[in-house]
Amino acid sequence: MKILDFLFPSSGGIVREINIIKGLVEQGNDLYVSELLAGDDIIDDKLYHFNETNKNYASLFDRKNGVPFLKLSIDKQRDIATKLLYKQFNPEIRNLIGFINENKIDALISGDFTITSNILAQIKERSGIPAITLSAGHLLGIESLIDLGFNRDKIIQRYSQILDEIDKIIAPSEYELNRTMEIYNVSPNKMIKIYNGLDYNEIYNSLESSDKNKIKEYFQSIEIDKPYILYVGRIDVDKGVFIFPFIARLLSNYDFVLAGTEFYDYPCSKKILEKIIKMNNLRNVKLIGYVTDEIKYNLMKNAEAVIYPSTYFESFGYVPLEAISLGSPAIVPNIGPFPELSNLIGSTMIEYDAFNVLDLYEKIKSTMITKSKLDFQLALENLNHYFGYLKMSKDLISLIKSLRN
Repeated sequence: MKILDFLFPSSGGIVREINIIKGLVEQGNDLYVSELLAGDDIIDDKLYHFNETNKNYASLFDRKNGVPFLKLSIDKQRDIATKLLYKQFNPEIRNLIGFINENKIDALISGDFTITSNILAQIKERSGIPAITLSAGHLLGIESLIDLGFNRDKIIQRYSQILDEIDKIIAPSEYELNRTMEIYNVSPNKMIKIYNGLDYNEIYNSLESSDKNKIKEYFQSIEIDKPYILYVGRIDVDKGVFIFPFIARLLSNYDFVLAGTEFYDYPCSKKILEKIIKMNNLRNVKLIGYVTDEIKYNLMKNAEAVIYPSTYFESFGYVPLEAISLGSPAIVPNIGPFPELSNLIGSTMIEYDAFNVLDLYEKIKSTMITKSKLDFQLALENLNHYFGYLKMSKDLISLIKSLRN
């Protein structure tokens, strides 16, 4: 089967895109990826081709270099977003339709409907090929565009019109599915839930192949002196990071290690957090910045627990799954998709009241006591059963086949 995927490089979508491509390619499909660029040309003139003999995913998905679109000026971002949302036809789309017809593409996929679905809808209208978009962060695209000066109601109306042209919208959780229908007035017949997936063997291989001496030197460089609790993610108020100074004062016998960078061009959250840490002399809170996957997995493996305190109402949650796969319990808020994920994974994902800091404090203490009794073997079985990358890609292929019949 031949599939054309439209990728807009965003931080959250990269993990899913990598695993979709891997899963589809490993099942013998040809995948073409058109990357939407942050430049004068809305669609890149290159099409990346992945198949069984060409699996160089890293050539396209280089997370270290950041997100080009979000490093542009606000005016440039607004200009590009306007074109993506409202431009009805352009030569690049005409060229892509020619490519689709010539190569007999079977289906179109959009990696993030809040950016790419307008182009997807236009091509679907002119080619007649089944079009599928992946819902992620039901309000993220809207809030980003509001920050750029767009009207919220008009944006929702525009997305609703675009999504009406799409054959199917994939949500990675029941929570995301219901919220997408509610916000965009989408028919239930257009929605389907397919859980995101990870390649856990790749995580283990990355951990096992890491240079132990370099990892030891890195741990020494960040001066972790005590058992530590880890956070991995964006250093931003929506991710709940301001909860850590309070918790760190209550649990001074632990280090709290925060791995991640500020929100693109908006570093105020990190600066405020650094000031709070300094003013309160919280030596057990350590902001260590961006880490590679290799270091991230080693940090997770050795952590007492991983906390993901986001109050953003996420659509899914990769970090807790990665942590659990490496033997660390994940402590998550009881909002968004996390109750659903926790129910499927089991005791290793511990929920707390998202808006009660003292409940988080109590859950951390109780987790430290019961950690040895948590059933990680069952959790691993459930991770592979519900949240494996091959299962995700198989479900996607089944959906494509049903749309083509």
